[in-house]
Amino acid sequence: MPVQPALSTVAAVRTMIFSPSNILGLLSAHPYAVLLPLAIAEGPLVTIAGGVLIANSQLRFWPVFAIVVAGDLVGDSALYAFGRWGGIRMATRWSSQRTVTRTTELQDQFRRKADQVLVTGKLTHAVGAPVLVAAGIVRMPFWRFLTVNSLATLPKSLALLCIGFAFHSGYAAIGQNMSYYIIALLIVGSIILYLLLFK
Repeated sequence: MPVQPALSTVAAVRTMIFSPSNILGLLSAHPYAVLLPLAIAEGPLVTIAGGVLIANSQLRFWPVFAIVVAGDLVGDSALYAFGRWGGIRMATRWSSQRTVTRTTELQDQFRRKADQVLVTGKLTHAVGAPVLVAAGIVRMPFWRFLTVNSLATLPKSLALLCIGFAFHSGYAAIGQNMSYYIIALLIVGSIILYLLLFK
């Protein structure tokens, strides 16, 4: 199958599975059993959904908070591992030599400002995955990665749960407009990362 149609199919399936109504349905039917895998795959929307179900007294706060934090850290660690053990090979195979050279040059800047870059990637979410992979590529010590990542994940997860709790009646609208929020966060995150790495 050609790459583009395959990617389109995967995106369509992902959108269908992780629609707001499906997430709420899955969590309502199998609350704690599916919360962890869903949090790993689709953290923010699932965390907000957890807040909705806490507001409806279907779930309890502390177990949900612990599970979504764990799911976020597991998913982030997987991206870090991909960067550490496969990122450079992938970049060398699929990118031009100029891009690989530029990536190597950026490693020093990333190492010097790794904590700020990692927190920016986590809190803006939209640029999170590339930043997490980059942390693995530059071989940021895992204990440091996990510590900084946890410090950013805890308030982020708490904020998302509070959003779901406070605006539980408007969860569908939040899910439908998530793409707009991600675009806005992508712009903000890109600007901050540019200022951190190039200025």
